Amino acid sequence: MLAKRSRVSGPKPLQRLITRFVTLAALATGAQLPLLATASEVPPPPLAALTTDQLVLAANNAYSLHSKQEQLPLSLLQMRGDYRYAVAVDLSSNQLFVFANNDGVPELISSHFATIGKAGYGKRREGDNRTPVGIYRVQSFISDNALPELYGNGALPLDFPNAWDVQQRRTGHGIWIHGMPRDKDRRPARDSEGCVVVSNALMPALHDNSELKSTPVILADSLRWSTRENAEGVRDTLLDTLEQWRLSWASGDMDAFLGMHDKNFRNAKQRMPAYADQKRRIAAARKKIDIEVDEVEIFMYPDVEHKAMAMVSFKQRYRSRYFKDITYKTQYWQHDGDRWLLQLERNVDAWPSHPSEGKLFARVSAD
Repeated sequence: MLAKRSRVSGPKPLQRLITRFVTLAALATGAQLPLLATASEVPPPPLAALTTDQLVLAANNAYSLHSKQEQLPLSLLQMRGDYRYAVAVDLSSNQLFVFANNDGVPELISSHFATIGKAGYGKRREGDNRTPVGIYRVQSFISDNALPELYGNGALPLDFPNAWDVQQRRTGHGIWIHGMPRDKDRRPARDSEGCVVVSNALMPALHDNSELKSTPVILADSLRWSTRENAEGVRDTLLDTLEQWRLSWASGDMDAFLGMHDKNFRNAKQRMPAYADQKRRIAAARKKIDIEVDEVEIFMYPDVEHKAMAMVSFKQRYRSRYFKDITYKTQYWQHDGDRWLLQLERNVDAWPSHPSEGKLFARVSAD
């Protein structure tokens, strides 16, 4: 259903307009959204500024696996095709969910109890005993024989702090998903120093189904769920935004392109003023360029301050008369009540494929 896109193509204009109005109605009324849904993962469509009341949808904390199977988590709007599973943890209810990647669409297959940090969630500094809120990737697997008994029969280290955490000056390290001592069947809801703790029975499956440095792990204060129709509407507004970003850059319309960036935008080396100057110089010198965006992945980013945020990752091909390259990017977008603005951009490593005998092989070809 969610095919890979070479130029971020999307629905026809009339279809997009209808979808946006359907999404707007759902956002304003909470219709067909009986489960957790708040502004942190439900962005308003770019039609007009919405009030705070319109951004806050109906919430119901009752846990029902059956009802959730009929809905989609807004954190996983569009998944890449190169990994099989994703993990999402609802930190406020101590529930870990495992999703299969069904052609880019998450399919809920199981749920499990999970212990989180002693001080709750929303990690800000080293040693605060809180579990982070954000989106991370499984980095490696630590086997039973390399772990103290406290960590059970395995551990999956995550890449906390990520680029957004660093931007927010959050500190810490050693955030894992791991097992528990063998003399325990269950640990209290809040009992770790910030890690996510699950039963030893679950760890082998999590290990087997994780593609290293690729499988996403969502750590959310509260997961938000939506109907498929509404989730697709939210996804399409972000695909439209990404397409506007691509087209304005490729056409050399630097006013439109730079206008999609927040005044506090940063990439790895530059703040907005230096970045804008460089982009204008390059656009004037290179004239015609071609930019393609493929392998798009979209997450609504969980945020304890309940800002409408999105994390978008993609493969980018850039061609001009004198230069061409392939890069992999992750971008962080925020909605200001009227439109999406790009906050942060990072080049990242090429997506790895399935690990084979402990080795990782990049999917990017020599082109």
